[in-house]
Amino acid sequence: MPEPERLAQEAALLVEKSNIAEELERLDVHLAHAGEILERPGAIGKRLDFLVQEMFRELNTLSAKCRNSEMTGLCVDAKVLCEELREQLRNVE
Repeated sequence: MPEPERLAQEAALLVEKSNIAEELERLDVHLAHAGEILERPGAIGKRLDFLVQEMFRELNTLSAKCRNSEMTGLCVDAKVLCEELREQLRNVE
């Protein structure tokens, strides 16, 4: 039987690994930044492509941390949308 201290450490580690607040916050920042970029004149395709790539990375981390099948499904849907957006951005100057 594990020692109580060790069990507490493992529980704390599991909680920390399951915390998705940081990823959600970064996604929110990326989405706000995308809105700002869309308001700019001139060439925005490359900048938006890079930003969507960053969003995709956050979604990958989110889906790896998910223990809920509904949330995992939402992450997959969002990743598909990111890939579709990246395809469209290849045609934007």
